[in-house]
Amino acid sequence: MKEKFCTKCGNKLEDIDKFCGKCGEPVPGAQTQVVDGNVQQVVVQPVNPRDLPISPEDNRTANILSLISLAMHFLGPVFIYIFALFGIRNESMFEALSGTLSLAALGLLIYVRVKYPKNILSKVLLIIFLILFIGSIVLIAVAVIACAIACGSVDTSGCS
Repeated sequence: MKEKFCTKCGNKLEDIDKFCGKCGEPVPGAQTQVVDGNVQQVVVQPVNPRDLPISPEDNRTANILSLISLAMHFLGPVFIYIFALFGIRNESMFEALSGTLSLAALGLLIYVRVKYPKNILSKVLLIIFLILFIGSIVLIAVAVIACAIACGSVDTSGCS
């Protein structure tokens, strides 16, 4: 590592020095400012983007994307109903379409939450989506267990 020396007095400097410890000369490249004729070190604090308020433009964009996500979530059942009106009854296609749209909606909402963490609508919708998703998994598990019991493939003799 190359040693640094003060350009005014020749004093040896450390890498972290902003001023010469002997004569007070600012170190070239160090961030300083002059206030009332005195040179002072400028302390630059890193700013976490999550601490900044959301701009109105970003908030609007996040709200629009959140509403698109909400619409995508409910488009699957709407398509199923419309296709049923026209006599198209392909259950596997409907399930795939509905599930794909719901997962895409959830993915979009997660993207919005990561990109715009201060947006309230996306936060509320994500919580609702996660409750619906977890609830669906629980209902499926209960239905599978109920079917297994009804079909006699689960021994319930020890549950007296």
